[in-house]
Amino acid sequence: MKQQFLPEAQVTTIIWADEDRDEVSKWFAAQGDDLKNQRATIEINLPRIIKVKGDKPQEVALQMIDSWLAIYIVLATRQDLIDKQVRGWLSAEAETELQAANFKVIKASPILWSFYCEKAVNHLKESQSYKTEKYRKLLDGCLKAMDDILMEARPFICV
Repeated sequence: MKQQFLPEAQVTTIIWADEDRDEVSKWFAAQGDDLKNQRATIEINLPRIIKVKGDKPQEVALQMIDSWLAIYIVLATRQDLIDKQVRGWLSAEAETELQAANFKVIKASPILWSFYCEKAVNHLKESQSYKTEKYRKLLDGCLKAMDDILMEARPFICV
């Protein structure tokens, strides 16, 4: 049985792992639009995460997962409001509070965390990545570290 809390949001994931990204961008993750595929885009800024969090693959991988989930939950919450035909009835502040509350619920529930952690890891592993040699080895290490994070979460996954 799937433990889905929010509706599915269609996203494309991109990992930026190049030197130029950190020079111009101060974000860990951002939302963009993939108009060609009619999806939202979740972009992960690996150099910025490393600059702030350090270069330990496990810690960077966990931040990548959290950053991806934060954007995904914004998109899924919007989709939920659209599906229920109430988007636009809430103020921007109320919608932001709902998104934050949904994130807290997912992080606090072992079953929901397992489900959404697996979703994040799958998207990150299947993502497009734009990497330079400087970041290639670290990105590979982070993607491998995600397996350990997922194994910690998996005992709670219901099938």
